[in-house]
Amino acid sequence: MPRAGALPASYAQERLWFMDQLNPGDPRYNVPVFDRIRGPLDIGALSRTLDALVARHEVLRTLITAPDGVPRQEIRPPQPVPLPLVDLTGLPQADREAELARLVREEYRRPFDLAEGPVLRAHLVRLDPQDHALLLSLHHIVHDGWSLGLFNDDFAAFYEAFATGREPDLAAPSVQYADYAVWQRRLLDEGHLDDQLAYWKSKLAGIVELPLLSTDHPWPARPTGSGRLLPVSIPAQTVGEIRRLCRTSGVTPFAVLLTALGVALCAHTGEREVTVGADVAGRTAAETQEMLGFFVNQLTLRVDLSGGPTRRELLARVHGTVLEALSHQDVPFERVVQALNPPRSRRHSPLFQTKLVLNNTPGRSGVELPGLHIEPVPAGLDTTRSDVALILQESQDVRDGVSPSDVDGEITGFLEYSTELFEESTVTKLLDDFAHALKDLTDPADLAELPDDLGTGPA
Repeated sequence: MPRAGALPASYAQERLWFMDQLNPGDPRYNVPVFDRIRGPLDIGALSRTLDALVARHEVLRTLITAPDGVPRQEIRPPQPVPLPLVDLTGLPQADREAELARLVREEYRRPFDLAEGPVLRAHLVRLDPQDHALLLSLHHIVHDGWSLGLFNDDFAAFYEAFATGREPDLAAPSVQYADYAVWQRRLLDEGHLDDQLAYWKSKLAGIVELPLLSTDHPWPARPTGSGRLLPVSIPAQTVGEIRRLCRTSGVTPFAVLLTALGVALCAHTGEREVTVGADVAGRTAAETQEMLGFFVNQLTLRVDLSGGPTRRELLARVHGTVLEALSHQDVPFERVVQALNPPRSRRHSPLFQTKLVLNNTPGRSGVELPGLHIEPVPAGLDTTRSDVALILQESQDVRDGVSPSDVDGEITGFLEYSTELFEESTVTKLLDDFAHALKDLTDPADLAELPDDLGTGPA
């Protein structure tokens, strides 16, 4: 595909561009990739690695411009990536760590200009000759969680080659993110997804009438995204019961967790039905599996407790909703919103207020480079992209397909919430209700009915 001129943005990019227009400079969509590197770092090889990565992946040198109000991709030619060095070796040890923490906070909150670029920034901090911190920042509009693993692999291959005086042996990508965006637009414009769009219009009919969560504070006129994380841990025993329930009921762990969260949210709202957002990787085409870029799509899932279902009936109902949603996931969230045309607001997503994410791809372990010890540097995030989001990670042994009888790992994660809207006591109560609902759903006694008090309103 020719690269001259502006090319269409993907629908996912369009979503983030719209958010950037609503709140310019909002750091919530900054993606920090901060690493502490101990050992004999070859800064020359590091600099060449960054240049090679940006040359290899067009999306890392893509701007989003909209002279006529329609966002488009503009791919810039490869350019060297600036790598400024901040040398802290002249400071006392304690002051070095404090200054590094300050630089990390500052870099995380630095805004991106999507129309001017760059969309990838790099800074190197030297604490002593054998101790550095590499602060890479990307905008989410060109990067997602899946991309990070690919980025790390290419980073390692380039650095090892340059540090040992070899030329990298990486085949050029056959397709790039811009090719995907053009293909996605064509798929929709030519009507190939009309049946899927019709499903969402039917499934989500009347969704604007569903209640919002009760908040502790009034909605701010212009949300800042201030947020906090509460750690979440589902014990190994409960995880084992979830797997047992999945085997006996023919449902997935995600369906069990979504059911429990839906029950907790119904208890909070006093209603019998809620909506929950869920992220999917958006990489259903084989060509996207090895491509950097922002592919994540959002699905809107209704959890309906009406009619007094038994536990198994409710699980089957939610499981069916999830399967249907996944089979219609090719329609971008933005097209669903356009079709339903709900009122748009700065305050919250137009179709849901709460999200559930169950990551089943390997967690980030950082880049592995010979002779160097690398570990992530916490960014100290104090922002949230959602009003409430339960983000969980399956343990590595579960993902690797070990027999359930041999696995007793926890499911861990955090509850991310807006401090502009909620007090910690409120979201702690929501977590307690989630744990209680999960216990009821997975009770080995195999109770036929759900407890009568589920979904009857907050205590």
